[in-house]
Amino acid sequence: MRLGFIILITLILIPFSSADIDGDKALNWLLSQQIQGSYNNDIIATSSAILALKNAGYSSQIEESVEYLLSQKNSANCWPKLNCRVKDTAFALLALSAAGEPVDDVIEWLENAQSSSTTKGKWLLQIANAENGQCSIKYNKGQTEITKQVVIEDGKFQSCNNNNWLDLNSCLEPNLLSKYPLITFDIDCNNLDSNAIIVLLFNVGNTYTFVENIESSSGSVTVDNNCYGTSFKGICNLDSTLYTSYALSKVDKPSSIFFLKSNYDSNNPEHLSIISLITQDQGFIDDLESRQRNDGSFDNSVIKTSLALMTLNNNQEAIDWLESKQDPDGSFGDIFETSFALLALSPTTLVPTCSDNIRNQGEEGVDCGGPCSKECGICNLNDVCDEELGEDSDNCPSDCIGAGASNLCKNGKQDNNEEGIDCGGSCSAKCPSCNNDGICEFDTFGETALQCQNDCSCGDKVCDSTENDELSNTYCPQDCKRAVCNDNGLCELGENEDNCPNDCTISGGSEIEETEEESSFPFVSIIIIIVIGLIIVFSIYYFTKKKGKKPEFNLFGKFGKGKETKENSRKGEPFFKPEIPKFPGSKPSLKSQSKLDEELEKSLEEARKLIKKK
Repeated sequence: MRLGFIILITLILIPFSSADIDGDKALNWLLSQQIQGSYNNDIIATSSAILALKNAGYSSQIEESVEYLLSQKNSANCWPKLNCRVKDTAFALLALSAAGEPVDDVIEWLENAQSSSTTKGKWLLQIANAENGQCSIKYNKGQTEITKQVVIEDGKFQSCNNNNWLDLNSCLEPNLLSKYPLITFDIDCNNLDSNAIIVLLFNVGNTYTFVENIESSSGSVTVDNNCYGTSFKGICNLDSTLYTSYALSKVDKPSSIFFLKSNYDSNNPEHLSIISLITQDQGFIDDLESRQRNDGSFDNSVIKTSLALMTLNNNQEAIDWLESKQDPDGSFGDIFETSFALLALSPTTLVPTCSDNIRNQGEEGVDCGGPCSKECGICNLNDVCDEELGEDSDNCPSDCIGAGASNLCKNGKQDNNEEGIDCGGSCSAKCPSCNNDGICEFDTFGETALQCQNDCSCGDKVCDSTENDELSNTYCPQDCKRAVCNDNGLCELGENEDNCPNDCTISGGSEIEETEEESSFPFVSIIIIIVIGLIIVFSIYYFTKKKGKKPEFNLFGKFGKGKETKENSRKGEPFFKPEIPKFPGSKPSLKSQSKLDEELEKSLEEARKLIKKK
């Protein structure tokens, strides 16, 4: 009970802290997954990795991956080469655009790949004005501009069955919106004497959705009647439409907004995040925030939480949750998840630091090149003598230390500009924890003579191989005596006043004897317990024989089968009286009471001797 209470208090007092993301480790893991430019030979995975690495400033590291993407491009400007898919092409558009590659042909393919999304609904146009007259409507069919004149009398369109609404898919041209699902209409009613109100609606059954409302005699309305399937002009697919619309919005070509708003799942953070990124609509952002779980995640998913964080930016709970999901190897799961986690965390944790004196986050040298505005000189301070860049021992002594530099990092000595033996400085190997300040900081930094010979020798609590030989001038009894001495206050086996003075202090030999006796305590204790137990059993047997009656065995007291007497009831004697078992072959004792008394006294005397020894 007491131990459990102590553990509970200890856990309460332990401070909680969130893990910090290791951005460099995550990016290095991502780079390690690349094989000849590709990531899993997959367009989406490769594109995602390009986005993450480019966003972190790793421009030179994505060149081979960009080449791989271009090599997988179909002659029709879509991906993958053998079987074009809309979502793959959308991700390739995102990656190539971020890398600065031309993408107009990719955009054109995606625009042509869209399908009509509303086969059951109607797109209706109303032009409300106080006078009768004529309006012109212009629109483009591909490269051809079309102009139509419509007559309005008493607010009704004569060319559309004299209705108050103009059906854009049938009254202008049959199946116009089915053939051209994304189209803009320029409306001009300026020849009317009074101002008009132009309204665009979408109608399904008895439901009317206002899409645009213009209080003017002229203006433009766009019918966003499209969606994307998994393939070219395929049946509408929400996932393909989500990511393709997002990709097109990044190149200022938003698409399929009406379809997304009409078909998204309001409980799915992925849908809410992408629509929020496309539209920046506060209503969708508010809905997204309401879907965050108590642990900070969105549906306990790395992808959904990353997308939400890209929308909500500095949401600390989501950041903490994502950071807790980083694996020891630096990843956040697979390539796709790791890429989007890096994209989401980059505004807060992966901002390139160009003044930390460390070559990181895509820098070509220390605080220069890559994401840093400062250009690197010939010497890039990367601890490697890059002769192809022109580095040598004269212009870059920190990287190049003359001929045979690489061999000097394997000679078992601390020479040239090394920080330790064959480590640090110009050597690629990092030194263990050792600050070379002349102080053996074992308790603070764990320094020992094994890796910090400049700081540590005798006195570091480590019995080094050179300190173990008593005949050597480097013998260190202070360290090596601890091989047998554990400083626990007890003079134990193998310890003596020479090798363990803290535990074995001679004072007339009493302390050593006491320690040796204490070491045998468990065995003596067991003997004492056995003897006392035998005495108790013998005593019970003796007094039972003396009274001349067999005790009753009644486990359940007065409710059991035994009989209760007035005498034992008055004296408060227990109802449970154990019976001494009769072992097979045992005979009744014929000893007199005086003999029994002598044997009992003898047993007690033996017990006293054992206790006295203790």
